[in-house]
Amino acid sequence: MKQGLAAGTTAIVMALQPALVAALSPLVGEARGRPVMWVGLALGFTGVAVSVFDRTNAVPFTAGLLAVSGLFGLIAATLLEKLHGRRSDPVLGGAVQYVIGFAVLLPIAFATETMEVTWHPELIVSLAYLVVANSLISISLYVALVQRGAATRVSTLLYLVTPLAIALAWLILGEPVTWRVAAGFALCLAGVLIVRQSKN
Repeated sequence: MKQGLAAGTTAIVMALQPALVAALSPLVGEARGRPVMWVGLALGFTGVAVSVFDRTNAVPFTAGLLAVSGLFGLIAATLLEKLHGRRSDPVLGGAVQYVIGFAVLLPIAFATETMEVTWHPELIVSLAYLVVANSLISISLYVALVQRGAATRVSTLLYLVTPLAIALAWLILGEPVTWRVAAGFALCLAGVLIVRQSKN
């Protein structure tokens, strides 16, 4: 976002994850999806695109490269979790990831940021939410779900992130919800349900 990428554009890039996981999951021993599964994946992606269509702007090259790198990082992590076939502790695994991520990103932060922080209650609450709910709890749940289910089925749940985030922005911040958002949410939900049923 600092490089100029809109949140909506980021959401569309990340929404490619379930389809790419579905396409690559046979490489880690999962069955190839049935045609109806691809219909669900397409509906989910369309739902995300519809939800953020009017929020999207041009993509700066560096920002787009970072977003695509994040996308393929999540895809690789999902497939590797299925490939090794062992159920590692999601909390311990997450802690290891964050320690390594900290070690890699700290010098980048020193090189690109002022390293000055103005502490205030809103920042503390936001950081606490990002660390506890958005990182520790959500990533641990995601890894646990991937370990116990098909990678494609779990990945499609990410389609619901964008419309739910927009709904929460309406509830908490008072941002308007347009017909596009409502239609996008319906498409995302339909896509997730179709993919989950196609694996039964």
